[in-house]
Amino acid sequence: MAGLRDIYAVMRRPGIEREAAAWAARLRSDRCTSADRERFFAWRERSPVHMAIFAEAESAWDELPLIRTLNQPQLSAAMDSRAPLLSRRRLLAAMGGTAVLGGGAMLTWSAAAAKTYETKRGERRHVDVAQGLSLDLDVLTCVRVDSGARRVDVEQGRVRVMASGYDAAIHFSGGVIVARSAMFDLECRTGKLETLLLIKGDCSFKEDDGRGRHLVAPGLLAGDGTSFSRPDSTTMDRMTAWREGRAIFDNEPLANAVTLMNRYDEVQLDLRGTDLSSLQISGTFRLGDNRKFAEALEMLLPVTTRPKGARLLLISPSA
Repeated sequence: MAGLRDIYAVMRRPGIEREAAAWAARLRSDRCTSADRERFFAWRERSPVHMAIFAEAESAWDELPLIRTLNQPQLSAAMDSRAPLLSRRRLLAAMGGTAVLGGGAMLTWSAAAAKTYETKRGERRHVDVAQGLSLDLDVLTCVRVDSGARRVDVEQGRVRVMASGYDAAIHFSGGVIVARSAMFDLECRTGKLETLLLIKGDCSFKEDDGRGRHLVAPGLLAGDGTSFSRPDSTTMDRMTAWREGRAIFDNEPLANAVTLMNRYDEVQLDLRGTDLSSLQISGTFRLGDNRKFAEALEMLLPVTTRPKGARLLLISPSA
């Protein structure tokens, strides 16, 4: 069984907790590069055990400020006890992360203040980072926030950044956006920047290789960092509709539309038939209600729907 194999893997690799703690420390460090993040993603996806132990190591970081206040006898007692708050495993993982950074004690303790915010399918969230900086997280989004360092790392998903008189550094895999008074949407998928939509103000866009440019709103920057355009009002409405719980399609391939709609609802749409992917859909639809969307598809396109458990099959009449 896979579960037993995972348990045996942990037993054979007692250093896995130290690896997880090292990644927790590195990802919070200002020295973390896009290459580091890519190596981390590869390490985490290698095994469900890696995912579980890393989550535990991250939780241990939240306890570091408390650990710092303990004297040596108290620390020894905490490590020997079976108290759930400061378990021996979690303390060892946290200490492992500290050792990896060597003499950077100040870096370690300030990094402990960083918090990770994640949203699930169909869930959105507002985060007030500090006075003058707030974030709106779209569904399936993960960000790491260090308000002390004025740093936000966008690991996955889409974020609305609202900065007003606050010097913020918004990092993503491959670069950073620095803004003081601006509002923009940043979207990352599979660890890479897809789009940067600058709505108000201005910002500096800098890639890890040193290339950079100054951007002034309104503007749309493609993921390669080279294509910057001035979107018209129709494009702006379409790209910002998610904030109002809407999806606007304009001759969008049905496969792309279904992928987007599935991010917002537990009821998943499933295309059955290769000829369906080439169909195009236009209109405005409410996010988070795939049943209504499927009903609309039946009226607009040659598609029939069939429920199957928690899924809705979209079937071509020729299938």
